Amino acid sequence: MSEEEMMDPEVFKEYLAEVFESLDGLDEKFVALEQSPQDVKIIDSIFRPVHSIKGSSAFFGLNHVKSFAHKLENLLDDLRKGVKSVTPVITDNLLKGTDFLKAMFKRVVEGDMVFELTADEKTFIDGLEERIAVKDAKTQEQEKDPEFHLQKMSRILEDARKTGAAGQSALNELCASLSVIMKASGSATARPVDAPVEKAVDGEPHPEEVKVEKLGEILVSSGKVDRAKMMEAMKEKNEGEKLGELLIRKGLATQEIIKDAMIAQMKQTEDADKAKASVKKTMRIEEEKVDEFMRQIGELIIISETLNYLEKRLDVLPGASAVSKEFKNANLAFSEATYHLQQGLSEVRKVSVKGLFQKIPRIVRDTATLIGKSANVEITGEDIMVDKSLLEKLESPIVHMVRNAIDHGVETPDKREAVGKNKTGVIKVSAAITNDNLIITLKDDGAGLSRAKILQKVVKQGMVTQQAGDAMPDKDVFDFIFAPGFSTAEKITDISGRGVGMDVVRSALADVKGKIDIQSKEGFGTTFTISLPITTTLVTIHGLVVAVGKLRFILPVEDVRESIRPTQEEIFTIKGEKEMVNIRGSIYPLVRLYEKYKIETDIKNPVDGVGIIIEKEHNSCCLVADAIIEQQNVVMKDLGRPFRQVKSIMGGAILGDGSIGLLINVEGLMENM
Repeated sequence: MSEEEMMDPEVFKEYLAEVFESLDGLDEKFVALEQSPQDVKIIDSIFRPVHSIKGSSAFFGLNHVKSFAHKLENLLDDLRKGVKSVTPVITDNLLKGTDFLKAMFKRVVEGDMVFELTADEKTFIDGLEERIAVKDAKTQEQEKDPEFHLQKMSRILEDARKTGAAGQSALNELCASLSVIMKASGSATARPVDAPVEKAVDGEPHPEEVKVEKLGEILVSSGKVDRAKMMEAMKEKNEGEKLGELLIRKGLATQEIIKDAMIAQMKQTEDADKAKASVKKTMRIEEEKVDEFMRQIGELIIISETLNYLEKRLDVLPGASAVSKEFKNANLAFSEATYHLQQGLSEVRKVSVKGLFQKIPRIVRDTATLIGKSANVEITGEDIMVDKSLLEKLESPIVHMVRNAIDHGVETPDKREAVGKNKTGVIKVSAAITNDNLIITLKDDGAGLSRAKILQKVVKQGMVTQQAGDAMPDKDVFDFIFAPGFSTAEKITDISGRGVGMDVVRSALADVKGKIDIQSKEGFGTTFTISLPITTTLVTIHGLVVAVGKLRFILPVEDVRESIRPTQEEIFTIKGEKEMVNIRGSIYPLVRLYEKYKIETDIKNPVDGVGIIIEKEHNSCCLVADAIIEQQNVVMKDLGRPFRQVKSIMGGAILGDGSIGLLINVEGLMENM
């Protein structure tokens, strides 16, 4: 029986999920390492997952992964020990190496059980040492710098403290660095050590653990007690005598100093206990199972509204008051249980946007390097939690927008310097939750959008006349960049100029009920703001149900300001076309729903129907319906792609009596008013 046949499918599936999770987090760390090449903690955080993949892959018979990861691990180990220094060449090779690892595991997920390296993977790993051996001018200059060697020695000693030992190669590296420092100061050079030292200083805990210092360490590190004097006093320590008692007896510390140190030690112990307690148990479950569970909860909500409908019918039946009361109590308990179940499962589906945001630094780095630009990334709000399926659908639009910000937004270093900017551009990405909406902002400090260039392009393409374009506000002009096939790029590259761009971004966002806005000032940069519901799996809306003919429409209660009975005197028209209504001195556009959706109804005069004032983001209007039916919670259902083009309808819902209602998108309804 082959090794792959002996694998437990469930264990192997969980292993692969953990591997992809580890590898996805590395890109961000590599970019951080490039910016802080001396940071040992970053190197350690990269080394650990690669080391783990090397070991675990052998257990599952993925020997090609093991051999590949082993060489990457060796390189990272040399960086940890200071044997090699972080250079752009090394970072490039490590990034490429992790890309190859992802590709290997992706082949396994797709069912490719030929556990061998491809030709490209073999060429890459066989030539790794040769490629990283080529030193650029910056590296050669760096290796003559005494400060560089001081930091290198610090890393080697740090590693020795963690492992409790220093090997021969590490000691020779120490001597080599010391020689450079002594030579720079005019002193004699240090000679390599011939005999290895087996034991260094006491080992330290794993970087992720919270260390509890000994009492003596706290006293020395705080400067309250001299280490040499304390060690001398230890020689006269009586049997059973505690350190604090000894130091007080020898006059090296007061009782107050010992008490403060013990309190500090107790605080460290509490922090360590909290750190251990914060490690929560988790389990992996297939996403499809959670989705099916969520769909069933949606059905429960619909049943709950059906029960509400039956409850109202019971209330009017003669002699059913006692039964009606019992039914009402049971229905209330059922509704509350359904609500809590929905909320709980919604939390299960949520993941942090960090899973998406951590890919951005790598994208910025690679794109900027490709086209000769320089840019850094600032990320905030990466701990915001949203529905997993929503995050997956956002990945493609966000990636495109980030690349666009580098390609079209950030200028080349010489152009930035010429206008007084820093040579390195800045891309700021943030996430926040506002009124149950996810708000993602992407801002660059680049050249900004050129109104003149955009208008020149759209006039040339016949999308608008020059006269009409000149009269347009900036917002409407900037919106042309979302038109299919639109591009201001002067030449086609691997990144832009093909006219497949922001229209795809807007279309992808529309699929998840999202929208995108632009703010830009030429010479100062551009800000894109994405707004969309925080969940797409189960959307429940507290709605006001209104009747128009035989159809039912549902308005989100949060968008309803009030209901009115307009009089004939309050209704008037502007220029004989646009109908308006004056309610207590406030003027609102009048929208007859039967006219807008071409519905047959007997109530055509607004005076005979009901007016509903709706308001959203500083826009408002008055809708005219036949009657208000009731308020109820509904589960929004997708009506399919054809309805996605109807901006004023965001979905459908099954009402309590079993009929179908159309959910009105208030913002879409008022878009062109």
